[in-house]
Amino acid sequence: MVNRLQIPEGVSDFYGDTAYFKRKVEQSLRSSFLLRGYEEVETPSLEYFDTFKGEIGGIREEATVRFFDMDGRMLALRPDLTMPVARIAATRPRGVGALRYCYIGNAYGMQQEYGMKRREFTQAGCELLGVSGISADAELLLTAAESLLNLGIQDFVLDLGHVGYLREVCRYGNLTAVQTAAVAALIDEKNEAELAIYCREQGMDEGFAKQLCELIYLFGDESVFQRARSLFPLKGCLAIVDELEAICTMVRSMDLPFKISIDFAMAPNLNYYTGLVFRGMSPLLGYSLVSGGRYDTLMEQFGRPMPAIGFAMGVGNILHVLRSMGALRACPKADVLIGCGEGGSELLALAAKYRGEGKTVIISYAGDAAEFQAEAAARKPKKAVYYTAGTIAYEEEF
Repeated sequence: MVNRLQIPEGVSDFYGDTAYFKRKVEQSLRSSFLLRGYEEVETPSLEYFDTFKGEIGGIREEATVRFFDMDGRMLALRPDLTMPVARIAATRPRGVGALRYCYIGNAYGMQQEYGMKRREFTQAGCELLGVSGISADAELLLTAAESLLNLGIQDFVLDLGHVGYLREVCRYGNLTAVQTAAVAALIDEKNEAELAIYCREQGMDEGFAKQLCELIYLFGDESVFQRARSLFPLKGCLAIVDELEAICTMVRSMDLPFKISIDFAMAPNLNYYTGLVFRGMSPLLGYSLVSGGRYDTLMEQFGRPMPAIGFAMGVGNILHVLRSMGALRACPKADVLIGCGEGGSELLALAAKYRGEGKTVIISYAGDAAEFQAEAAARKPKKAVYYTAGTIAYEEEF
C-alpha cells in the first residue's frame, strides 16, 4: 500500500525559497517573451493522444503517459508544448504577419533534468510561425539567448547547426531513409567507432564513409565554416554553410556576452527538424538549457502548412544553474510581523493599515508578548510590532 505522504518517483513538491525562485524565473522569462511580441497561450495538460501520435513531434509514442477516458478515447498528458501550440495555430484565424506564441507550463513523460529523470517538468518556450529566412532564425535565437541573459546567466554557449548539411551529404551518398536516420543518430552522438562499423556493414564506399566520420569533428569556432566547405563542396552543402554563416554573423552583430559555437554534427531527429538547430549549454549543467530549431513540415500535419521555428527551455535546469551560481539566496523578508494582545478586529485593522502603506504583513496569533517574540525570532521579518490596548508593547527590527 502506498503511503499517503509519498509522491511518485520523478515528480517534486515546490515550497519556500524554491517555489519563490521558480516563479521569479517564470516571471522573468514571460516578461522577455512578451517584450518581443509573443502572445502567451495556455493549453490543457490533457490532449487526445492523436495530437502527439507518430514522429511528427519528435516524441516517441512509448514515452507519453496515456490512458482512456470514459468514452474509450485515448488521452495523453502532453509530453511537450510545441504540438498543442501548433494545434492552436492551425485552428485560430490566421490574420496577417507572422504568428508568435509563447508558453510556460508543465509537460509529462520522462526527461533528464539537472541529472535526474523527471516525469513532470516545467517548460518555457516560443514558437515563431508563418515566416522563414535568416532574419526570423536570428530573431528566435536572440530571443532564447536574451531570455537567459535577463536571468543573469551569461556563461553559456549557443551551439548552432543545420540538419540540411547532413541531408545533402546522405543524398550525395545515395543513402536510404533508414540509413540516413541511423547515420544521423550516430553522428549526433559523435560515436565514430559505431559509425565506422555501420558504414562497413552497409557496404558504403570507403572514402565516403571516412568523410562521414570526419563530419563528427566538424564543430568549433567560425573556422568550421571553411572546413565544412572543403569536406563536402557540394552545391547544396555550400548553400547551407552560407546560410548558417549569415545567421551567425547576424547574431554576433548584437555583441551580446555569450559564446557561439558551430556544430555541423548536430543532427537531432531528421524527421522533425528541417533547417537550423541549436542548443544552449552551460558548464554548470550536463544538459542543454535551451534547445530548438526549424521544423517547417510540422504544420502540414495539422492541415495548415507554414514555416515554423521555436525553442523550449527547462525551468528546472535554469534553477539548477542559478543555484550553482549562488544567485538564489532566500525569499525576501516580510516587512512586518504584527501581533495584538486583544486580537480580533483590532488586529485585522492594524494589519490593514500596514498593507495600505504597501507593506507585506504577517499576522501573528501569539497569545502573549513572550510567545510573539519567539515567533519573531524564528521568522525574522524586517520589523516586528506587538500591540497591547492600542499601544506598542514590543517592537524590534531584524
